[in-house]
Amino acid sequence: MSRCIISIVSGYGEIGGNCVRVTDSDKNLLFDQGIRFSIFRRYFSRLFEPRGIIQLRKIGVIPPLEAYDGVSEVYISHFHLDHLGLLHAVPPNIRIYVPSLEVLELVSKRYEKSTSWLAYVPPRYDADMREAEPLKGRDIVPIPVRHSNYPSLAYIYFGSEKTILYTGDMRVDVPLPKNMNAEIYPITL
Repeated sequence: MSRCIISIVSGYGEIGGNCVRVTDSDKNLLFDQGIRFSIFRRYFSRLFEPRGIIQLRKIGVIPPLEAYDGVSEVYISHFHLDHLGLLHAVPPNIRIYVPSLEVLELVSKRYEKSTSWLAYVPPRYDADMREAEPLKGRDIVPIPVRHSNYPSLAYIYFGSEKTILYTGDMRVDVPLPKNMNAEIYPITL
C-alpha cells in the first residue's frame, strides 16, 4: 500500500526557512531548503557570524541532515535565501532543480567570494544542478508564478495518492506595470 506523507521540516508559522518534505512510496523529495532568519537573528549579527554549516544545522538555521535522508531531488521555488538556503550544504548525490541555471550563476557569483557564511550559498562544484522544466512523463511540473524574485516557480507533484501544489510564497498581486507583466509572465499559475 502506497502512502504519501507531507512533512513541514521548517517554515511553518514563520517567515522564512521554507522546507517541505514529501515521502511517497519509495520516493523522497524536498521543496525548498531555506534559511530560518528568525533563528539566525537570535544568535548572530553583523559582528558575530556563524562558523559554518555544522553550526547553522545544529541550531536549526538550515534543515537538519535527517531531512535529506533518502531524498533524491530538491526543488527550489526562487532565489531568496529563505527558500534557496545554502546549496553547498545539500548532501552529495541529490539532484537540485532551480528556476534558472543562468540566474543561479549570477546569484552564485554574488556570494562565492564572500568571506562569511554566505560563501556556502552557491552549490558545490560537483552538485547535480538542473533547470526545472516540464518534461514528459515526470511527476513534478514547474509552473511560473509572479514574485518579487524573478524567475519563480510553483510545483505540482502528481503523487501515488495525492496531488500537491507547492507555491513557495506565490503572490496574487502583480508587482509590475501591465505591459512589463505580460512580457515577463506570459503564462503563470
